[in-house]
Amino acid sequence: MKDEVTTQVNVTKIVSFNHAWKLARDKFGPNSPVTKMLRLQKSILQCGLLRSGDAFLKLDTDAEEEALFSVQLMKKVEINKKIKTDAEHIPGRTLDELLLPAEIKSMTKNLQ
Repeated sequence: MKDEVTTQVNVTKIVSFNHAWKLARDKFGPNSPVTKMLRLQKSILQCGLLRSGDAFLKLDTDAEEEALFSVQLMKKVEINKKIKTDAEHIPGRTLDELLLPAEIKSMTKNLQ
């Protein structure tokens, strides 16, 4: 139960930071220090969730501009009365900055 609550709290934070960085991007632009900080914090939280073993990476095959991964949850969680199966998306370039290549490989389900 404790692990489920921790995962739910972490996913709630990730969703909140994802929403906040998109709002900041729209208001201040993509290169604003606030926008960059919010996006980085979301990504750091996602990497923590991945490292905990509560999630894995799945390549988004619909992404056209760059490699994009969905952070898929091992167990569904309820956030704001909605069932979530993922903790948003993370670009491959961000993964390359925050994780080791071996970590990315071991966390990715559809590339092995």
